[in-house]
Amino acid sequence: MRTTQEPTTQEPVTRKATSPVRHRAGRRTVAAVAVALAALGGTTAAAQAASGPSRVAFSAGATSAPVTGQVAAGGEDAHVFGARAGQAAVVHFEGPADSYWTLVGPDGSPLHTGATEQQEDATVALPRTGDYVLDVHSATAGSYELDLTIPQPIRFAPGGTSRTVRGAVSPSQGELDAYSFGARAGQEATVRFSSDTGKATWSLVAPDGSPLHTGMTQDQSSATVRLPASGTYSLDVQSDAGPTGYALTLSIPAR
Repeated sequence: MRTTQEPTTQEPVTRKATSPVRHRAGRRTVAAVAVALAALGGTTAAAQAASGPSRVAFSAGATSAPVTGQVAAGGEDAHVFGARAGQAAVVHFEGPADSYWTLVGPDGSPLHTGATEQQEDATVALPRTGDYVLDVHSATAGSYELDLTIPQPIRFAPGGTSRTVRGAVSPSQGELDAYSFGARAGQEATVRFSSDTGKATWSLVAPDGSPLHTGMTQDQSSATVRLPASGTYSLDVQSDAGPTGYALTLSIPAR
């Protein structure tokens, strides 16, 4: 839920809270998948490719959208979405054991491939303004689900090293506020956080999808987290006990 912002703050992106999706057991290696896809081929896969990608539908004011579909054996199912340079795409994915997804930029450059290990949960930086194509591939027929979120980027003023954002979240509506920020390996992010009820929490996820700070972590009011990799980080705020307003200050000292 968005609130009136002070000049130095930034509006949050509100999306439905979802549990991280986990792949079914028995995933084969990407090499095996590639061989299977090449061997299977077939008219069904060709028909799917010929139909062209479908555009991801975001509800008015929302920046998260669930996507479900069916993929044929040896086939693919493509989706397209628009984004601005400097944003990020957060993808949670579940599908057949042999399935994986790829992401291609507006200029045709690959941003996430079948060789990327992070297939279940991943955050991908979007370098250009335009349409991106997200393609689901599978060696075996089956259904899949993915959740695509384009968080609100937190950007510092020129020469600045911190920024405050304010918002409100409501567990009755299953909401969370999603943010993203870029950082380099070895930097440290300090988060200072407060909420009206004291019941809201924040979580931090690395570019490879690994959790660095969760809502179960005791240090919610102030914590410093070392950032292990260069890339785009996801920072989410949610409440488990009633609607509440919050203020969050992110600081990343220059190195």
